[in-house]
Amino acid sequence: MRIARAVAPVIAACALLLALGNPAQAATDLPITLTLTERWATPAPQATWTPYVATVRNDSTADFSGEVYMTPIDSRNNLSVRGIFPNYRAQITVPRGSTRSVTFYVFQPPAGYQAELRDGSGRTLVSGVATAATGSGYAVGVLSDQLQGDQRIQALRPMPDSSVRFSRFVSAQAFPTSAAFLTGLQAIVIDDFDTNSLSDAQARALRDFVGLGGGLVVAGGSSWRRTLLPLGDFGPFKPNASDQASIRPLGDLVGVPLDLLVPIATGSLGAGRVLVGAPGGQPLVVEGQYGAGKIVELLFDPLAEPLSTSDSGLAALSWTVAMDRALLTQPSAAQAVKGVLGGPVNGPGVPPGVGAYNSPEDLYSVLGNTPAGAVPPVGLIGGLLVLYVLLAGPVNYAALKGMRRRELMWITVPAVSIAFTGTAYLAGLGQHGVNFLDSEVQVVRVAPDGALEVQAYHGIFTPRRGDFTVTVPANTMASTALSINVGGGSASESAVVDNQSRPRVVMQNSAYDSMRTLQTLTVGRAPAQPTAGVEAHLRLSNGRILGTIRNTGDRPLQQLLLVSGSGQQAALTPDLGPKATVSVNASLDAPSQRPFAPAPSTSGGDYRRPALLRIAAAEVVDGRSGVFNLVALTDSYGALEVDGTTPSRTSVAAMLQPVSLDSADALSGIAMRPELVAQTDAIPFHYDVYDLRVPTGYTGPVKLQYLAYASASPSPAGFQPPVKGVEVYDWSSESWRVLPAASAGQSQKALTIDLQPGEVATGVVRIRAQEQNTGVIISNLQLVAS
Repeated sequence: MRIARAVAPVIAACALLLALGNPAQAATDLPITLTLTERWATPAPQATWTPYVATVRNDSTADFSGEVYMTPIDSRNNLSVRGIFPNYRAQITVPRGSTRSVTFYVFQPPAGYQAELRDGSGRTLVSGVATAATGSGYAVGVLSDQLQGDQRIQALRPMPDSSVRFSRFVSAQAFPTSAAFLTGLQAIVIDDFDTNSLSDAQARALRDFVGLGGGLVVAGGSSWRRTLLPLGDFGPFKPNASDQASIRPLGDLVGVPLDLLVPIATGSLGAGRVLVGAPGGQPLVVEGQYGAGKIVELLFDPLAEPLSTSDSGLAALSWTVAMDRALLTQPSAAQAVKGVLGGPVNGPGVPPGVGAYNSPEDLYSVLGNTPAGAVPPVGLIGGLLVLYVLLAGPVNYAALKGMRRRELMWITVPAVSIAFTGTAYLAGLGQHGVNFLDSEVQVVRVAPDGALEVQAYHGIFTPRRGDFTVTVPANTMASTALSINVGGGSASESAVVDNQSRPRVVMQNSAYDSMRTLQTLTVGRAPAQPTAGVEAHLRLSNGRILGTIRNTGDRPLQQLLLVSGSGQQAALTPDLGPKATVSVNASLDAPSQRPFAPAPSTSGGDYRRPALLRIAAAEVVDGRSGVFNLVALTDSYGALEVDGTTPSRTSVAAMLQPVSLDSADALSGIAMRPELVAQTDAIPFHYDVYDLRVPTGYTGPVKLQYLAYASASPSPAGFQPPVKGVEVYDWSSESWRVLPAASAGQSQKALTIDLQPGEVATGVVRIRAQEQNTGVIISNLQLVAS
């Protein structure tokens, strides 16, 4: 018995050592779980900002306090991301019997992130957890008081040719107070939700989200007082009463006539246009532009009776129309392979610094183009070496020989070496300084109502070895990666982002005089940030941009460009001071002519500004003709803190702001590309409806050019799937006119037809095509003058 009592503590100690030596195994017995998901139920493309949600469930009998630690996953092709993408950590406390979540906003590596849960002593309790979202496509957030509102919309399969994933905010309190934290979403849907329940900060975040390029879809019907009315002047429609109307105009778009009465909101149209509804009659769907984004309002509710129980398919078509307009007319669709590394640009919060026409190496070279990053001239190094050899050798020998003290060379040679080493070190300090240096590039996007999205890229030069901490402003996302190949430092260097209201980035194992990279994203407004923006009244006449521009901001602007989505540029003015107004008369040049955008072939102080202007101008080239942005150089916003102090700083910034031309006298390169209004997924042929807009002020002839083959056998040259029929809508007679189609076997050639007055009466030409494959005529569908 004594032996058993003596052995028992030894056995218990061994068991404890085994458990501590194998924490993952020990964790299996703990009633604590960790799950990690991508917030918007759609895997984010690499090199874009995306939120991860780590959820901890504590089923134990005691409260838990610890840390969630996120690490990037190496790619399947053995591409290591160490030293490029940072780790993230956040403190978390979970009372017993409850669940807590923490959200991380990361710059997505190729294989994503994984998480582990650590206790207060740093021991890993649960590891290897990485539950990623499935599917791909557009991410849409849903504000709805219906617990399964997002699932009901998802089940209707909006946009049948694209994958759209809906994610519901669990409550009004879950909606962010900054548009930066809506990153990764392309649109937001409001259905049967009290918009008044959003706080002022949340309402501003919603506006900023749209103004920076996101889409907003709002359903009305019997709930219009809760959904539409609180939007006020933000929405394109001003509701004031309830009524009933036939849904038939919607069904007529795709050949599904149905005289079903549905509750609708009635009122007056503000700054928008009727998308679906009889001319002069009751609108059913309206749309409006707000900044870079689109607002679509369904004046009925597809999720409400009687449409929700109708087997006509019009409930699904309603959401399809709304999502087509909110998503496919935005930069997220036009820039399908754009972004910092080729990821899609999907509304606000997406890094604009390097696009498909640039490379992250360009940005990296701009950050390094500072005196601190300069390599000493070869001539200087060579001259110093020659001087050292002469002094340490022949001159030293001759001097000591003349003094008959040659034995002193054992002392003078090391002394000369020490003197030269000290001189070189002091010269290095003189060039690089003893403080941290922040070499910064900013791209500032301007939204209405004073909102600014500031995407900043930093190259931080270190005056010493070891660790240092960078503190960024509140409500800011941070990552050390600029791309999958650029960022962070060497493999031995690493970084950890402390996830808190004011994030801190701990740069670890930094080498002396190395450049550590950091990118941040934040959305702010005055008075926290100086105001920025331009009021433009511009028109196109005889190939020239005429009109006035006024700088409404507090910062001067330089080298102001007007850049179209198809790459045309006009150099408006070299300087525009705060609150100043100037008249402009500039040629709108072809994409190959870049007035203020030289290639990065210059050096020194002249390199950074033109290089940034070239990068910024390329960011707004997304293939969308008729869409324009103002691009200019300006002063920077905000600053970092390094180890509690403000570092030395050299910074350049570019401003981007969408604008519209008041009028244009041309179609080529100015008319917007076809915009999808409605689509169905019938087999084998389905309907696609497109709108083509005639530029405001254009009074010349308008013809329609398109490709349409009635049959695919035998296949014509340049094969195109067959089109059963193409029709154009007459707004005056409310009828469709059938257009001709080329016969089978005919060589591929665009057809051009004259449009009748009623078909262009509203300034919009509506085309309905019954096609076998989606989008087969859209690349050739255009308005031409002759």
